[in-house]
Amino acid sequence: MIFPLGATVDNPDSMALIKAWSKGGHAIGNHTYSHNALSKTEAQHYLADIDRAGLLLSHLPGWCPRLRFPYLDEGDTPTKQMAVRAGLAQRGYGVAPATIMLSDWDISTGYTELLNQGRDAEAQAYLSTYVNTVTTEALKQEARWHDLLKRSPPHVMLLHTNRLNAVALPQLIATLHQHGWNFIDPVVALTDPIYQRELDQAIPGQDRPALPVPNCR
Repeated sequence: MIFPLGATVDNPDSMALIKAWSKGGHAIGNHTYSHNALSKTEAQHYLADIDRAGLLLSHLPGWCPRLRFPYLDEGDTPTKQMAVRAGLAQRGYGVAPATIMLSDWDISTGYTELLNQGRDAEAQAYLSTYVNTVTTEALKQEARWHDLLKRSPPHVMLLHTNRLNAVALPQLIATLHQHGWNFIDPVVALTDPIYQRELDQAIPGQDRPALPVPNCR
């Protein structure tokens, strides 16, 4: 599942790529338009930014109204969290947290620099190290979730669109397969209860309805 940043894809060339991915069967979610952190943004402005990105993307055949919070920042106060979650529920949105993540946006710059300098052998070694690093971290984080939940949920791995991941993904998938992992549709994975945020989880003593499971195309 892809979560395009509205400001990044709001041009013909980038939107053409997103449309191609969408037509190719990839689900398209919402990552807001401006990539502001909720902790530093008023709730009404944040929801307006979600709507702006939604208008840009919701016509695509793979549209799925789920929000990936920028920086995975879900707010700094119970009042703000409740306001945004209530707004998401009114819009029919679910959320798209990640259970497995690492700083791949930082790691990718080293690979690009090596390629740009013509140091292909070093870039290949860098790629191999990266695949091993992601695999090791994925297994470590999976074990932590198993200890916490007493089961292994369908995991969501957060990876960014960049040159390194474009090359590494086939190797990464093959390596995780070797460790017994299987891959399922992310829209299906996100229906697991651990991904349904309770609307008022920060306010004890009240009913706690979950966010809706959205209607994805």
